[in-house]
Amino acid sequence: MDPRRTLTMAGRVIAQILRDRRTLALILVVPLVVLTIAGLLIRVSGGDAAFGVVNQDEGATVLITAVNIADAIVDRLAAVEGVTVREFASEAAASEALGAGVVDAYVTFGPTFSADARATGRVTLDVVLEGSDPMTSLRAEAALTRASIEALAGIARLGFGGGALSSSPRASYRFSSAQPTGTAARSSTPWITSRRCLSGCSCSCSCSSSRA
Repeated sequence: MDPRRTLTMAGRVIAQILRDRRTLALILVVPLVVLTIAGLLIRVSGGDAAFGVVNQDEGATVLITAVNIADAIVDRLAAVEGVTVREFASEAAASEALGAGVVDAYVTFGPTFSADARATGRVTLDVVLEGSDPMTSLRAEAALTRASIEALAGIARLGFGGGALSSSPRASYRFSSAQPTGTAARSSTPWITSRRCLSGCSCSCSCSSSRA
């Protein structure tokens, strides 16, 4: 291809674009407007996630060492940046706080939480999310997942659960979620999140997703 001809054609195209104000606006102005709006939306929904905790775990004993998995997860959760933790005496109190908007999610640890983990080698985290803000729900669920990974990594070194603990967050939504609804097939992988509708409707909707 002749370089002169290529440069001539390129010069003509550039000249046409410079004369067309609408094309210049689409190239220069529209992207700036879209990015500005997107940045404002992300900034508005980027606040801290308030987490409620109902910790009734009585712990378990490994050899001569007392282990409380729930305490370890709560400590790690409180250390996650952008997350505030509030403890409640009962699930009813946590549910009321969730409905009032005091917390964005809450997780419940039953009395035999650690003992069940020791017996099965698996930890199931029952978390209820408010659900009206998808970004906050995702942030809260990610924070709980991170906290559980860090806590279980330290506890597994004690030989707890055979030295290989797996975690299965089980999330429920008080209101509608941005996650797709519909029943999905169960997976055998340890990272499974099942979601069920708690909005009071008569339908039963659930969604499961796996994490590699």
